[in-house]
Amino acid sequence: MKLYEKYLINKNKYNNYVVLIKSGIFIETFDKDAIIINKLLGYKLINNNNIRLGFSDKALNKVLLELRDNQINYVLIDNVCIDKKKYNL
Repeated sequence: MKLYEKYLINKNKYNNYVVLIKSGIFIETFDKDAIIINKLLGYKLINNNNIRLGFSDKALNKVLLELRDNQINYVLIDNVCIDKKKYNL
């Protein structure tokens, strides 16, 4: 399964979350979720067939702290959901 397909399946399941997918030593996200990470942290967007953003797993804690500080729901996917946070606003 391609990474973008995996993203779409999980985005459908976790619609109101930023979906982050672990792929090797990188974390990737797409579309509106990529734009959110770009706005928060300034990470570079890649626009091929879809908007994509990736970062090293070494930066994961920084990204998650920024999402938590801004009370943005997120889910981190490896082969299964490995971390999920929802804020009730």
